[in-house]
Amino acid sequence: MASSNSILDFFEEFNKKYNFEDEEDEYMKHEVLNMTIYSFYNLLDFLKEVASTDYDPLEED
Repeated sequence: MASSNSILDFFEEFNKKYNFEDEEDEYMKHEVLNMTIYSFYNLLDFLKEVASTDYDPLEED
């Protein structure tokens, strides 16, 4: 959650600096939210796979 708030704070500062409109800001916030949700479910799927099988995760995983 803290990292998501940091991203949104960055967007707000960026928008002020470069005079972006609110509509563009809302679009970026929705994109970040979609990416966060997608990442969360990918992580859950990976953890479920590791927990329910004898798969030994590699360091890269």
